[in-house]
Amino acid sequence: MENASKALLMAAGVLLGILILALMTTLLISSKNLSMSYEETKQSEAVQQFNANFTKYVGHDITIHDVVTICNFAENNNVHKVTVVTGAKNQSKILYDVEKYDKDNIITYKLKIKNFTNEGYVNAISFSR
Repeated sequence: MENASKALLMAAGVLLGILILALMTTLLISSKNLSMSYEETKQSEAVQQFNANFTKYVGHDITIHDVVTICNFAENNNVHKVTVVTGAKNQSKILYDVEKYDKDNIITYKLKIKNFTNEGYVNAISFSR
């Protein structure tokens, strides 16, 4: 009888050890998923923050000063290789020709986002009148 009670205590100890190991494994896996979720959220926020420099102008009439600002941002922060797609032959000259800005005859442009990278970043933009 004494051996049977020791065997039951040993079996209970082994069962308790297995339950503790299973609980630790579950906690480790859930913390890994939480960490991955946090990284994905941070990456998504970085994409949205970068793209906001372009998307806030979509659908609005913008002046040549806004166009120059957008082009300078694309050139100076060109980590994600943003290219300005030019439709007209002299469009790049028009975009940077701020000296001839006429306050009475304000020319407005429209910004179009042409392409995104696989990561979701704006990759190509164009302007039209």
